[in-house]
Amino acid sequence: MIVKVEGHPQGDYYTVGMPVKLSDGNVDKITPAPMLGEHTEEVL
Repeated sequence: MIVKVEGHPQGDYYTVGMPVKLSDGNVDKITPAPMLGEHTEEVL
């Protein structure tokens, strides 16, 4: 249930993974959350 998120600029961290496991579902890699303001220009 706990997964390691790698690639964040401030370092790797652990978070809660997907609690529902489906037989045909497969999550290859969990990406880090975006930094504050990272997608502002795209949204606007």
